[in-house]
Amino acid sequence: MPSIRIEAEDYRAGASGVTYYDVTSGNSGGRYRSDNVDISATGAASNGHMVGWTENGDWLTYAVNIIQPGTYRIVARVGSLTTTPQQLGLSIAGQQQTLQFGSTGGWTTWRDIQSNVFTLSAGQQVLRADILQGGFNFDYLEFVPINTTPVPAPTYNLGNVVAARSGSNSYSGSSGIDTLSYAQSAYAIVADLSKGSAMKQLTNSAQTPFKIMPAGDSNTEGLEKFGDLGGYRHYLWRSLTGNNFNVDFVGPNTSGPVGVDTDAAGFGGYTIAKPSDDYATFLASKGRIIPGNLTDPMSSWINSYRPDMVLLMIGTNDIINQIDLPNAPNRLSNLIDQITNQSPNTQVLVASIFPLTRIDPVFTDANLRQQAINYNAQIPNIVNAKRAQGKQVSFVDMYSALDENDLLSDGVHTKSSGNQKASNAWYNAIINAASTRDTVSGIENLIGSAYDDTLIGDIANNILDGNGGNNILTGGGGRDIFVLSPNSGLNRITDFSIADDRIALSGNLRYDQLSINQGSGTQANDTLINYSGRQIALLNNIQASSLTTNLFTTV
Repeated sequence: MPSIRIEAEDYRAGASGVTYYDVTSGNSGGRYRSDNVDISATGAASNGHMVGWTENGDWLTYAVNIIQPGTYRIVARVGSLTTTPQQLGLSIAGQQQTLQFGSTGGWTTWRDIQSNVFTLSAGQQVLRADILQGGFNFDYLEFVPINTTPVPAPTYNLGNVVAARSGSNSYSGSSGIDTLSYAQSAYAIVADLSKGSAMKQLTNSAQTPFKIMPAGDSNTEGLEKFGDLGGYRHYLWRSLTGNNFNVDFVGPNTSGPVGVDTDAAGFGGYTIAKPSDDYATFLASKGRIIPGNLTDPMSSWINSYRPDMVLLMIGTNDIINQIDLPNAPNRLSNLIDQITNQSPNTQVLVASIFPLTRIDPVFTDANLRQQAINYNAQIPNIVNAKRAQGKQVSFVDMYSALDENDLLSDGVHTKSSGNQKASNAWYNAIINAASTRDTVSGIENLIGSAYDDTLIGDIANNILDGNGGNNILTGGGGRDIFVLSPNSGLNRITDFSIADDRIALSGNLRYDQLSINQGSGTQANDTLINYSGRQIALLNNIQASSLTTNLFTTV
Protein backbone atom coordinates (compact mmCIF):
# COMPACT_ATOMS: atom_id res chain seq x y z
CA MET A 1 0.00 0.00 0.00
CA PRO A 2 1.41 3.46 -0.88
CA SER A 3 2.25 6.13 1.66
CA ILE A 4 -0.12 9.02 2.37
CA ARG A 5 1.47 12.46 1.97
CA ILE A 6 0.00 15.67 3.35
CA GLU A 7 1.56 19.00 2.46
CA ALA A 8 2.27 21.18 5.49
CA GLU A 9 0.38 24.09 3.90
CA ASP A 10 -2.76 21.95 3.38
CA TYR A 11 -4.01 22.15 6.96
CA ARG A 12 -7.76 22.12 7.57
CA ALA A 13 -9.73 25.21 6.65
CA GLY A 14 -11.54 26.98 9.46
CA ALA A 15 -11.13 29.58 12.15
CA SER A 16 -7.99 30.39 14.08
CA GLY A 17 -8.00 28.48 17.35
CA VAL A 18 -10.27 25.81 15.86
CA THR A 19 -8.37 24.16 13.00
CA TYR A 20 -5.06 26.00 13.33
CA TYR A 21 -3.30 28.61 15.42
CA ASP A 22 -0.37 30.91 14.66
CA VAL A 23 1.16 33.01 17.42
CA THR A 24 1.78 35.95 15.07
CA SER A 25 -0.84 37.70 12.97
CA GLY A 26 -0.75 37.70 9.19
CA ASN A 27 0.92 35.41 6.65
CA SER A 28 4.59 36.43 6.82
CA GLY A 29 5.32 34.71 3.49
CA GLY A 30 2.25 36.10 1.78
CA ARG A 31 1.66 32.98 -0.34
CA TYR A 32 -0.86 30.19 -0.93
CA ARG A 33 -3.44 31.10 1.77
CA SER A 34 -4.74 34.32 3.27
CA ASP A 35 -5.03 33.37 6.93
CA ASN A 36 -2.45 33.85 9.70
CA VAL A 37 -0.25 30.83 9.00
CA ASP A 38 3.14 31.81 7.55
CA ILE A 39 3.62 30.18 4.11
CA SER A 40 6.28 30.94 1.53
CA ALA A 41 6.95 29.75 -2.01
CA THR A 42 10.08 27.78 -2.85
CA GLY A 43 11.02 25.43 -5.60
CA ALA A 44 12.82 23.32 -3.00
CA ALA A 45 9.51 22.24 -1.41
CA SER A 46 7.63 19.22 -2.72
CA ASN A 47 4.55 21.21 -3.76
CA GLY A 48 6.25 24.56 -4.24
CA HIS A 49 5.28 25.88 -0.80
CA MET A 50 6.27 25.39 2.83
CA VAL A 51 5.16 26.50 6.28
CA GLY A 52 7.85 28.69 7.86
CA TRP A 53 8.56 31.17 10.63
CA THR A 54 7.40 28.54 13.13
CA GLU A 55 7.15 29.63 16.76
CA ASN A 56 6.39 27.90 20.03
CA GLY A 57 2.63 27.56 20.39
CA ASP A 58 1.75 27.35 16.69
CA TRP A 59 -0.38 24.34 15.73
CA LEU A 60 -2.07 22.91 12.65
CA THR A 61 -4.62 20.14 12.08
CA TYR A 62 -4.91 17.92 9.02
CA ALA A 63 -7.64 15.65 7.67
CA VAL A 64 -6.25 12.20 6.90
CA ASN A 65 -8.13 9.38 5.19
CA ILE A 66 -6.67 6.06 6.36
CA ILE A 67 -7.66 3.51 3.74
CA GLN A 68 -6.30 0.43 5.45
CA PRO A 69 -6.12 -0.03 9.23
CA GLY A 70 -2.75 -0.95 10.63
CA THR A 71 0.48 0.53 11.94
CA TYR A 72 2.16 3.59 10.46
CA ARG A 73 5.15 5.80 11.02
CA ILE A 74 4.76 9.52 10.34
CA VAL A 75 7.67 11.19 8.58
CA ALA A 76 8.01 14.97 8.89
CA ARG A 77 10.21 16.75 6.32
CA VAL A 78 11.82 19.76 8.00
CA GLY A 79 14.63 22.25 7.40
CA SER A 80 16.43 24.52 9.83
CA LEU A 81 19.54 26.57 10.48
CA THR A 82 18.62 26.99 14.14
CA THR A 83 21.26 25.54 16.45
CA THR A 84 18.94 25.02 19.41
CA PRO A 85 16.86 21.80 19.53
CA GLN A 86 13.44 21.85 17.85
CA GLN A 87 10.38 19.77 18.68
CA LEU A 88 7.29 18.86 16.68
CA GLY A 89 4.39 17.20 18.51
CA LEU A 90 2.11 14.81 16.62
CA SER A 91 -1.22 13.51 17.93
CA ILE A 92 -3.79 11.31 16.21
CA ALA A 93 -6.38 8.80 17.40
CA GLY A 94 -5.58 9.43 21.04
CA GLN A 95 -1.86 8.74 20.50
CA GLN A 96 0.84 11.36 20.98
CA GLN A 97 4.52 11.53 20.09
CA THR A 98 7.20 14.22 19.99
CA LEU A 99 9.81 14.45 17.22
CA GLN A 100 13.10 16.10 18.19
CA PHE A 101 15.79 17.35 15.82
CA GLY A 102 18.43 20.03 15.37
CA SER A 103 19.88 22.03 12.51
CA THR A 104 19.61 20.37 9.09
CA GLY A 105 22.23 22.66 7.56
CA GLY A 106 19.88 25.03 5.76
CA TRP A 107 16.32 26.37 5.69
CA THR A 108 15.54 24.21 2.63
CA THR A 109 18.10 21.50 3.31
CA TRP A 110 15.47 18.96 4.14
CA ARG A 111 15.70 16.12 6.62
CA ASP A 112 13.10 13.41 7.20
CA ILE A 113 12.33 12.96 10.90
CA GLN A 114 10.52 9.70 11.63
CA SER A 115 8.08 8.93 14.45
CA ASN A 116 7.58 5.73 16.33
CA VAL A 117 4.60 3.55 15.43
CA PHE A 118 1.00 4.81 15.39
CA THR A 119 -1.82 2.24 15.26
CA LEU A 120 -4.67 3.60 13.14
CA SER A 121 -8.15 2.45 12.14
CA ALA A 122 -9.57 2.93 8.67
CA GLY A 123 -11.54 6.10 7.99
CA GLN A 124 -11.21 9.83 8.39
CA GLN A 125 -8.76 10.86 11.11
CA VAL A 126 -7.55 14.22 12.36
CA LEU A 127 -3.82 14.75 12.86
CA ARG A 128 -2.62 17.66 14.99
CA ALA A 129 0.91 19.03 14.64
CA ASP A 130 2.12 21.22 17.52
CA ILE A 131 5.19 23.43 17.24
CA LEU A 132 6.66 22.76 20.68
CA GLN A 133 10.06 24.30 19.93
CA GLY A 134 9.97 26.39 16.77
CA GLY A 135 12.58 27.74 14.40
CA PHE A 136 12.22 25.41 11.42
CA ASN A 137 10.54 25.17 8.02
CA PHE A 138 7.98 22.46 7.42
CA ASP A 139 7.46 20.82 3.99
CA TYR A 140 5.14 17.86 4.48
CA LEU A 141 3.99 14.90 6.61
CA GLU A 142 3.90 11.39 5.24
CA PHE A 143 2.15 8.32 6.67
CA VAL A 144 4.34 5.30 5.88
CA PRO A 145 2.55 1.94 6.36
CA ILE A 146 4.38 -0.74 8.30
CA ASN A 147 1.73 -3.41 8.74
CA THR A 148 -1.69 -2.91 7.22
CA THR A 149 -3.13 -6.28 8.17
CA PRO A 150 -6.68 -5.56 9.34
CA VAL A 151 -6.89 -5.58 13.14
CA PRO A 152 -10.08 -7.22 14.40
CA ALA A 153 -12.35 -5.17 16.62
CA PRO A 154 -12.50 -6.19 20.28
CA THR A 155 -15.23 -8.70 21.05
CA TYR A 156 -17.98 -8.09 23.59
CA ASN A 157 -17.92 -11.19 25.78
CA LEU A 158 -18.64 -10.95 29.50
CA GLY A 159 -17.98 -14.66 30.02
CA ASN A 160 -18.51 -15.77 33.61
CA VAL A 161 -20.20 -12.96 35.58
CA VAL A 162 -19.44 -12.94 39.32
CA ALA A 163 -21.61 -10.79 41.60
CA ALA A 164 -19.54 -8.93 44.19
CA ARG A 165 -20.57 -9.48 47.80
CA SER A 166 -20.64 -7.06 50.72
CA GLY A 167 -17.59 -6.74 52.94
CA SER A 168 -14.00 -7.40 51.92
CA ASN A 169 -13.50 -10.37 49.60
CA SER A 170 -11.10 -11.96 47.12
CA TYR A 171 -12.08 -12.74 43.54
CA SER A 172 -9.99 -14.86 41.19
CA GLY A 173 -10.91 -15.41 37.57
CA SER A 174 -10.77 -18.71 35.73
CA SER A 175 -8.83 -19.51 32.58
CA GLY A 176 -11.66 -18.00 30.49
CA ILE A 177 -13.27 -14.58 30.46
CA ASP A 178 -14.55 -13.31 33.81
CA THR A 179 -16.56 -10.24 34.78
CA LEU A 180 -16.84 -8.82 38.29
CA SER A 181 -20.16 -7.03 38.77
CA TYR A 182 -20.90 -4.45 41.46
CA ALA A 183 -24.40 -3.84 40.11
CA GLN A 184 -25.92 -4.74 43.49
CA SER A 185 -23.45 -2.75 45.57
CA ALA A 186 -24.89 -0.30 48.06
CA TYR A 187 -21.84 1.90 47.60
CA ALA A 188 -19.86 3.55 44.82
CA ILE A 189 -16.59 1.79 44.04
CA VAL A 190 -13.06 2.45 42.85
CA ALA A 191 -11.93 -0.68 41.00
CA ASP A 192 -8.49 -0.94 39.39
CA LEU A 193 -7.64 -4.18 37.60
CA SER A 194 -4.03 -3.07 37.13
CA LYS A 195 -3.63 -2.88 40.92
CA GLY A 196 -5.82 -5.90 41.65
CA SER A 197 -8.10 -4.00 44.00
CA ALA A 198 -11.61 -2.66 44.35
CA MET A 199 -12.62 -0.36 47.18
CA LYS A 200 -15.92 0.95 48.37
CA GLN A 201 -16.00 4.71 47.87
CA LEU A 202 -16.25 7.04 50.84
CA THR A 203 -19.26 8.70 49.22
CA ASN A 204 -21.74 7.66 46.55
CA SER A 205 -21.92 10.97 44.72
CA ALA A 206 -19.35 13.23 43.12
CA GLN A 207 -21.56 16.13 44.17
CA THR A 208 -21.36 15.12 47.85
CA PRO A 209 -17.74 14.60 48.91
CA PHE A 210 -16.77 12.80 52.11
CA LYS A 211 -15.94 15.52 54.64
CA ILE A 212 -12.90 14.99 56.85
CA MET A 213 -11.91 17.37 59.66
CA PRO A 214 -8.28 16.97 60.78
CA ALA A 215 -8.19 18.27 64.37
CA GLY A 216 -5.20 18.84 66.61
CA ASP A 217 -2.26 21.09 67.34
CA SER A 218 0.74 22.28 65.30
CA ASN A 219 1.47 18.76 64.09
CA THR A 220 -1.89 18.97 62.32
CA GLU A 221 -1.61 22.60 61.27
CA GLY A 222 1.96 22.29 59.98
CA LEU A 223 4.79 24.71 60.49
CA GLU A 224 5.67 27.23 57.79
CA LYS A 225 9.03 28.09 59.36
CA PHE A 226 10.16 24.49 58.92
CA GLY A 227 9.17 24.42 55.26
CA ASP A 228 6.38 21.87 55.58
CA LEU A 229 3.26 24.00 55.85
CA GLY A 230 0.25 21.71 56.10
CA GLY A 231 2.01 18.97 58.06
CA TYR A 232 0.81 15.49 57.17
CA ARG A 233 -2.36 16.86 55.57
CA HIS A 234 -1.06 17.71 52.11
CA TYR A 235 0.46 14.23 51.77
CA LEU A 236 -2.84 12.71 52.92
CA TRP A 237 -4.86 14.83 50.50
CA ARG A 238 -2.73 13.72 47.59
CA SER A 239 -2.96 10.06 48.64
CA LEU A 240 -6.74 10.16 48.88
CA THR A 241 -7.39 12.10 45.69
CA GLY A 242 -4.65 10.21 43.85
CA ASN A 243 -6.58 7.01 44.56
CA ASN A 244 -9.77 8.60 43.23
CA PHE A 245 -11.45 9.22 46.58
CA ASN A 246 -13.82 12.17 46.61
CA VAL A 247 -13.00 14.04 49.82
CA ASP A 248 -13.32 17.52 51.26
CA PHE A 249 -11.14 18.64 54.17
CA VAL A 250 -13.08 20.98 56.47
CA GLY A 251 -12.33 23.12 59.49
CA PRO A 252 -11.94 26.72 60.70
CA ASN A 253 -8.23 27.07 59.90
CA THR A 254 -6.44 27.22 56.55
CA SER A 255 -2.82 26.30 56.02
CA GLY A 256 -0.91 24.34 53.44
CA PRO A 257 0.65 24.49 50.00
CA VAL A 258 -1.09 25.47 46.80
CA GLY A 259 -2.90 22.64 45.02
CA VAL A 260 -4.39 20.83 48.00
CA ASP A 261 -7.39 21.32 50.27
CA THR A 262 -5.94 23.37 53.13
CA ASP A 263 -8.92 23.41 55.54
CA ALA A 264 -8.45 21.87 58.99
CA ALA A 265 -9.02 22.35 62.71
CA GLY A 266 -5.33 22.29 63.58
CA PHE A 267 -3.89 25.11 65.69
CA GLY A 268 -0.39 25.47 67.07
CA GLY A 269 -0.21 25.31 70.87
CA TYR A 270 -3.71 23.92 71.38
CA THR A 271 -4.42 21.57 74.28
CA ILE A 272 -7.20 19.05 74.84
CA ALA A 273 -9.18 21.35 77.13
CA LYS A 274 -8.71 24.69 78.86
CA PRO A 275 -6.40 24.54 81.90
CA SER A 276 -7.58 25.97 85.19
CA ASP A 277 -7.26 29.72 85.63
CA ASP A 278 -4.66 29.28 88.38
CA TYR A 279 -2.52 27.03 86.23
CA ALA A 280 -2.88 29.33 83.22
CA THR A 281 -1.64 32.19 85.43
CA PHE A 282 1.31 30.06 86.52
CA LEU A 283 2.20 29.24 82.91
CA ALA A 284 1.96 32.91 81.98
CA SER A 285 4.45 33.72 84.71
CA LYS A 286 6.85 31.36 82.96
CA GLY A 287 6.25 33.02 79.60
CA ARG A 288 3.85 30.33 78.41
CA ILE A 289 0.49 31.31 76.91
CA ILE A 290 -1.97 28.57 75.91
CA PRO A 291 -3.61 29.97 72.74
CA GLY A 292 -6.62 27.68 72.81
CA ASN A 293 -8.01 24.18 73.12
CA LEU A 294 -10.16 21.80 71.10
CA THR A 295 -12.91 21.19 73.64
CA ASP A 296 -14.41 24.69 73.84
CA PRO A 297 -15.03 25.28 70.10
CA MET A 298 -15.58 21.66 69.05
CA SER A 299 -19.39 21.70 69.26
CA SER A 300 -19.53 24.81 67.11
CA TRP A 301 -17.18 23.25 64.56
CA ILE A 302 -19.20 20.05 64.36
CA ASN A 303 -22.36 22.07 63.84
CA SER A 304 -20.78 24.30 61.18
CA TYR A 305 -18.84 21.76 59.13
CA ARG A 306 -20.80 18.53 59.76
CA PRO A 307 -17.81 16.27 59.11
CA ASP A 308 -18.28 12.64 58.17
CA MET A 309 -15.01 11.89 59.93
CA VAL A 310 -12.75 13.61 62.48
CA LEU A 311 -9.02 12.86 62.62
CA LEU A 312 -8.20 13.60 66.26
CA MET A 313 -4.59 13.83 67.48
CA ILE A 314 -4.16 15.99 70.57
CA GLY A 315 -2.29 15.98 73.90
CA THR A 316 1.26 17.00 73.04
CA ASN A 317 0.90 20.50 74.49
CA ASP A 318 -0.74 19.12 77.64
CA ILE A 319 2.44 17.13 78.23
CA ILE A 320 4.87 19.91 77.29
CA ASN A 321 3.08 22.27 79.69
CA GLN A 322 2.53 19.61 82.38
CA ILE A 323 -1.22 20.27 82.50
CA ASP A 324 -2.79 17.88 85.02
CA LEU A 325 -1.32 14.85 83.24
CA PRO A 326 -3.08 12.15 85.32
CA ASN A 327 -6.39 13.47 83.98
CA ALA A 328 -5.28 14.08 80.38
CA PRO A 329 -6.76 10.73 79.22
CA ASN A 330 -10.07 11.68 80.86
CA ARG A 331 -10.08 15.00 79.04
CA LEU A 332 -9.49 13.17 75.75
CA SER A 333 -12.32 10.74 76.57
CA ASN A 334 -14.68 13.64 77.26
CA LEU A 335 -13.73 15.31 73.98
CA ILE A 336 -14.51 12.11 72.07
CA ASP A 337 -17.89 11.89 73.82
CA GLN A 338 -18.58 15.52 72.98
CA ILE A 339 -18.14 14.76 69.28
CA THR A 340 -19.97 11.43 69.16
CA ASN A 341 -22.89 12.54 71.33
CA GLN A 342 -23.47 15.59 69.17
CA SER A 343 -22.97 13.75 65.87
CA PRO A 344 -23.37 9.96 66.28
CA ASN A 345 -22.82 9.31 62.57
CA THR A 346 -19.47 11.06 62.54
CA GLN A 347 -16.59 8.62 62.64
CA VAL A 348 -13.77 9.62 64.98
CA LEU A 349 -10.27 8.31 64.38
CA VAL A 350 -8.23 8.90 67.54
CA ALA A 351 -4.47 8.80 67.13
CA SER A 352 -1.71 8.47 69.67
CA ILE A 353 0.60 11.48 69.60
CA PHE A 354 4.03 11.62 67.97
CA PRO A 355 7.13 10.71 69.99
CA LEU A 356 8.49 13.50 72.21
CA THR A 357 12.22 14.02 72.85
CA ARG A 358 12.12 17.65 73.95
CA ILE A 359 14.04 18.82 77.00
CA ASP A 360 11.74 21.56 78.22
CA PRO A 361 13.43 24.78 79.43
CA VAL A 362 10.67 25.43 81.99
CA PHE A 363 9.94 21.93 83.25
CA THR A 364 13.52 20.73 83.21
CA ASP A 365 12.85 17.69 85.39
CA ALA A 366 9.96 16.40 83.28
CA ASN A 367 10.60 13.27 81.24
CA LEU A 368 8.44 14.21 78.26
CA ARG A 369 9.45 11.10 76.33
CA GLN A 370 8.07 8.76 79.00
CA GLN A 371 5.04 10.93 79.68
CA ALA A 372 4.08 10.72 75.99
CA ILE A 373 4.45 6.94 76.14
CA ASN A 374 2.26 6.77 79.26
CA TYR A 375 -0.42 8.99 77.72
CA ASN A 376 -0.47 7.04 74.48
CA ALA A 377 -0.83 3.76 76.36
CA GLN A 378 -4.23 4.87 77.68
CA ILE A 379 -5.76 5.76 74.31
CA PRO A 380 -6.55 2.22 73.04
CA ASN A 381 -8.51 1.53 76.24
CA ILE A 382 -10.46 4.75 75.82
CA VAL A 383 -11.30 3.88 72.21
CA ASN A 384 -12.30 0.31 73.04
CA ALA A 385 -14.69 1.58 75.71
CA LYS A 386 -16.34 3.91 73.19
CA ARG A 387 -16.66 1.11 70.64
CA ALA A 388 -18.29 -1.08 73.29
CA GLN A 389 -20.90 1.66 73.63
CA GLY A 390 -21.61 1.40 69.89
CA LYS A 391 -19.79 4.59 68.98
CA GLN A 392 -17.96 4.93 65.65
CA VAL A 393 -14.49 5.41 67.10
CA SER A 394 -11.22 3.83 65.96
CA PHE A 395 -7.64 3.91 67.23
CA VAL A 396 -4.69 4.91 65.03
CA ASP A 397 -1.27 3.92 66.37
CA MET A 398 0.57 7.01 65.22
CA TYR A 399 3.33 6.70 67.82
CA SER A 400 4.52 3.39 66.37
CA ALA A 401 4.29 4.68 62.81
CA LEU A 402 7.08 7.19 63.47
CA ASP A 403 10.41 7.07 65.24
CA GLU A 404 12.52 9.73 66.92
CA ASN A 405 14.60 10.23 63.76
CA ASP A 406 11.46 11.69 62.16
CA LEU A 407 11.47 14.60 64.62
CA LEU A 408 12.99 18.00 64.08
CA SER A 409 15.67 19.29 66.43
CA ASP A 410 12.99 20.75 68.73
CA GLY A 411 11.95 17.21 69.67
CA VAL A 412 8.26 17.96 69.07
CA HIS A 413 7.53 18.56 65.41
CA THR A 414 8.11 16.28 62.48
CA LYS A 415 10.30 16.39 59.41
CA SER A 416 8.83 15.64 56.00
CA SER A 417 9.63 11.96 56.55
CA GLY A 418 7.48 11.96 59.68
CA ASN A 419 4.64 13.76 57.96
CA GLN A 420 4.68 11.23 55.14
CA LYS A 421 4.57 8.35 57.64
CA ALA A 422 1.72 10.05 59.50
CA SER A 423 -0.13 10.49 56.22
CA ASN A 424 0.25 6.78 55.45
CA ALA A 425 -1.07 5.84 58.89
CA TRP A 426 -4.09 8.13 58.52
CA TYR A 427 -4.75 6.92 54.96
CA ASN A 428 -4.82 3.26 55.98
CA ALA A 429 -7.00 4.05 58.98
CA ILE A 430 -9.47 6.03 56.86
CA ILE A 431 -9.75 3.23 54.32
CA ASN A 432 -10.18 0.60 57.03
CA ALA A 433 -12.78 2.64 58.89
CA ALA A 434 -14.83 3.99 56.00
CA SER A 435 -14.27 1.55 53.18
CA THR A 436 -13.87 -2.11 52.33
CA ARG A 437 -11.33 -3.53 49.92
CA ASP A 438 -11.64 -6.47 47.54
CA THR A 439 -8.61 -8.15 46.01
CA VAL A 440 -9.00 -9.04 42.35
CA SER A 441 -6.96 -11.27 40.03
CA GLY A 442 -7.61 -12.86 36.67
CA ILE A 443 -10.66 -10.62 36.05
CA GLU A 444 -11.04 -9.09 32.60
CA ASN A 445 -14.21 -6.99 32.85
CA LEU A 446 -15.95 -4.72 35.35
CA ILE A 447 -19.56 -3.65 35.86
CA GLY A 448 -20.03 -0.72 38.21
CA SER A 449 -22.64 0.16 40.79
CA ALA A 450 -25.64 2.46 40.52
CA TYR A 451 -23.48 5.28 41.90
CA ASP A 452 -20.45 7.36 40.83
CA ASP A 453 -17.70 4.82 40.18
CA THR A 454 -14.13 4.82 38.94
CA LEU A 455 -13.32 1.76 36.83
CA ILE A 456 -9.76 1.19 35.60
CA GLY A 457 -8.67 -1.65 33.36
CA ASP A 458 -5.23 -3.16 32.81
CA ILE A 459 -3.01 -3.84 29.81
CA ALA A 460 -5.28 -6.66 28.64
CA ASN A 461 -8.57 -6.30 26.73
CA ASN A 462 -11.27 -5.09 29.12
CA ILE A 463 -14.99 -4.32 29.08
CA LEU A 464 -15.89 -1.44 31.40
CA ASP A 465 -19.58 -0.81 32.11
CA GLY A 466 -20.19 2.06 34.51
CA ASN A 467 -23.83 0.97 34.93
CA GLY A 468 -25.51 3.89 36.76
CA GLY A 469 -24.14 7.12 38.16
CA ASN A 470 -21.51 9.44 36.75
CA ASN A 471 -18.39 7.39 36.17
CA ILE A 472 -14.72 7.69 35.27
CA LEU A 473 -13.61 4.91 32.91
CA THR A 474 -9.98 4.23 32.01
CA GLY A 475 -9.08 1.30 29.77
CA GLY A 476 -5.41 1.28 30.69
CA GLY A 477 -4.17 -0.38 27.50
CA GLY A 478 -5.29 -3.26 25.33
CA ARG A 479 -8.36 -3.23 23.10
CA ASP A 480 -11.14 -2.08 25.38
CA ILE A 481 -14.91 -1.74 25.18
CA PHE A 482 -16.79 1.01 27.03
CA VAL A 483 -20.50 0.40 27.54
CA LEU A 484 -23.23 3.05 27.24
CA SER A 485 -26.97 2.60 27.75
CA PRO A 486 -30.10 4.81 27.72
CA ASN A 487 -29.92 4.91 31.53
CA SER A 488 -26.24 5.83 31.70
CA GLY A 489 -25.13 8.79 33.74
CA LEU A 490 -22.18 10.79 32.45
CA ASN A 491 -19.28 8.46 31.66
CA ARG A 492 -15.92 10.19 31.28
CA ILE A 493 -13.67 7.95 29.19
CA THR A 494 -10.14 9.14 29.80
CA ASP A 495 -8.04 7.16 27.31
CA PHE A 496 -10.23 6.12 24.37
CA SER A 497 -8.15 4.99 21.40
CA ILE A 498 -9.62 5.25 17.91
CA ALA A 499 -7.23 2.53 16.79
CA ASP A 500 -8.00 0.01 19.52
CA ASP A 501 -11.18 0.67 21.45
CA ARG A 502 -14.91 0.45 20.84
CA ILE A 503 -18.12 1.76 22.40
CA ALA A 504 -20.82 -0.82 23.07
CA LEU A 505 -24.45 0.36 23.00
CA SER A 506 -26.69 -1.67 25.30
CA GLY A 507 -30.32 -1.53 26.38
CA ASN A 508 -31.58 -1.05 22.79
CA LEU A 509 -29.53 2.13 22.42
CA ARG A 510 -28.69 2.80 18.75
CA TYR A 511 -26.01 4.86 17.03
CA ASP A 512 -28.60 6.93 15.14
CA GLN A 513 -30.07 8.06 18.48
CA LEU A 514 -26.81 9.69 19.53
CA SER A 515 -25.69 13.28 19.09
CA ILE A 516 -21.89 13.45 18.83
CA ASN A 517 -20.26 16.88 19.02
CA GLN A 518 -16.95 18.55 19.73
CA GLY A 519 -16.77 20.20 23.12
CA SER A 520 -16.06 23.87 23.72
CA GLY A 521 -14.21 25.96 26.27
CA THR A 522 -12.31 23.73 28.67
CA GLN A 523 -13.69 20.72 26.79
CA ALA A 524 -12.60 21.93 23.36
CA ASN A 525 -10.37 18.88 22.86
CA ASP A 526 -13.05 16.42 23.99
CA THR A 527 -15.97 14.69 22.31
CA LEU A 528 -19.44 14.86 23.89
CA ILE A 529 -22.02 12.12 23.30
CA ASN A 530 -25.66 12.95 24.07
CA TYR A 531 -28.78 10.81 24.09
CA SER A 532 -32.28 12.24 24.28
CA GLY A 533 -30.94 15.68 25.23
CA ARG A 534 -28.75 14.31 28.02
CA GLN A 535 -24.98 13.86 28.00
CA ILE A 536 -23.98 10.25 28.59
CA ALA A 537 -20.29 10.29 27.66
CA LEU A 538 -17.25 12.52 27.38
CA LEU A 539 -14.18 11.22 25.56
CA ASN A 540 -11.04 13.06 26.58
CA ASN A 541 -8.74 14.29 23.79
CA ILE A 542 -10.81 12.77 20.98
CA GLN A 543 -12.02 14.63 17.89
CA ALA A 544 -15.74 14.16 17.29
CA SER A 545 -15.14 13.78 13.56
CA SER A 546 -13.11 10.64 14.21
CA LEU A 547 -16.00 8.78 15.93
CA THR A 548 -17.37 6.91 12.93
CA THR A 549 -20.02 4.17 13.02
CA ASN A 550 -17.43 1.39 12.88
CA LEU A 551 -16.31 2.36 16.40
CA PHE A 552 -19.73 1.44 17.85
CA THR A 553 -21.19 -1.98 18.41
CA THR A 554 -24.63 -3.02 19.66
CA VAL A 555 -24.93 -5.57 22.48
